[in-house]
Amino acid sequence: MKKNHLVVFPLLLCCNLSFGQNTIPPTDSLPDLAKLEVIRPPNTSILVSMEISPDSSFERGVRDAKIFYSKHSKPAGFTLVTSLLTGPLGLIPAIACSSTPPKTHNLGLPDVALMRDPKYNEGYSQTVFGIKKQKVWRNFKIGFVVSLIPTFFIINRITNND
Repeated sequence: MKKNHLVVFPLLLCCNLSFGQNTIPPTDSLPDLAKLEVIRPPNTSILVSMEISPDSSFERGVRDAKIFYSKHSKPAGFTLVTSLLTGPLGLIPAIACSSTPPKTHNLGLPDVALMRDPKYNEGYSQTVFGIKKQKVWRNFKIGFVVSLIPTFFIINRITNND
């Protein structure tokens, strides 16, 4: 049994699934289920298939990076904490973290073999680096604005006491 049958087979036991014009037979034909191929809607792809055309490998790398890159980022968190505590001095780690590309073990690669394709590697790496920069600068802005709130209260208190 192929790997992609493991998801479809249990679903077939409990319901009759349909995708557009393609339908999966009801559960009364259980002996035929072992031979059943996965039916998917037109214009869709399986994420880890190894058949990549050279034209679409860059776009595939971009799409996979958006899906598989880690949602948690230590540099972005460090920048947030630093800018919360020090205000504008959080700019130093923001610049340092956003200028450094992510390390290889933090890329969240779906399949290491795909990275051998130079176009896929370029698309994946550029997108991951862009996502990391966005996270770092967003957290700097949040931390900086939040650190300014007490400053406004202090200035307001000083000016009202006169």
